[in-house]
Amino acid sequence: MVETKEKLFSDFKNISTEEWMAKVNVDLKGADYEKKLVWRTNEGFKVKPLHRKEDVDGMKTLDSLPGEFPFLRGNKRTWHHIDYTVGGQ
Repeated sequence: MVETKEKLFSDFKNISTEEWMAKVNVDLKGADYEKKLVWRTNEGFKVKPLHRKEDVDGMKTLDSLPGEFPFLRGNKRTWHHIDYTVGGQ
């Protein structure tokens, strides 16, 4: 086991969201970002092609575990209760 804790990707420059979006817009060559790259699930959620840490900052689900009050991530601790066999057999 390695005793020192190296920072993964420490050799890379930290890129801001604005810099990423500028690059995306250059690559899109004038196409609309929302129409070209963002899609919606059947439930109506927008799915972006690029996610950053600030997208999840403040989310309540990050402070809870499955099966723990207030049950933001489900009321079961594990998924072992689901029957994955065909036809439930």
